[in-house]
This record gives sequence, C-alpha cells and structure tokens, in this order.
Amino acid sequence: PAATVVILVVLMPVVEETLFRGLLFGSSRRYSRALGYVLSTLVYALYCVWQFVFTYGQVDFRYLLLFIQYLPMSLALTWCYDNGGPIWSPIALHMVINAVSLVRSL
Repeated sequence: PAATVVILVVLMPVVEETLFRGLLFGSSRRYSRALGYVLSTLVYALYCVWQFVFTYGQVDFRYLLLFIQYLPMSLALTWCYDNGGPIWSPIALHMVINAVSLVRSL
C-alpha cells in the first residue's frame, strides 16, 4: 500500500504535470494560449481514459466519454500552471487531488 501511495500521490503528478503542462502546454502556448489550453486539457483527459477502451479483450470506444469527467481537473491544472508560476504549483494541486481521491476511495 505504501508504494501505491507514493506512485499515485507523488510520482504520477510529477511526471504527468511535467509532460502535459510543462512540455505540451509550455510549448504550444508560444503559438497561442488558447491552443495550449485546448491541447493540454484534451490530451490529458484522453490520456486518463484511453486504457479503458481496450479492457476485457475488446475495443469499446464508449469509454472515451469518460474523458468528460477529467476535463474540469485538467483545465484547473492548466490554469494553475499558466497563472501560478513554476511547474510546482500544478504538481502540488495534482498531489492534493490524487490524495483526496485515494482517501475517498478507501
């Protein structure tokens, strides 16, 4: 259980925020802030649900609709990075969100 907590609450936010906010949003907002928001928000939301499409040995694209539940969080994390300064602000917010989700699921 301790390893799960470390992965979910510490490592995943660091990796995901570095990739989706730092790299994707950071590089695309040079061209357009709106493009950065759209790309970062949508790609992250789809990333969160893509594996469900291929579960149980079948392909079921209806699972992609689950990405809707990740849009508000993804948008908030992108806004946090855009307005909060360094990458550590969305990482911290993501850690809190994951910790709360983990506690609620237990």
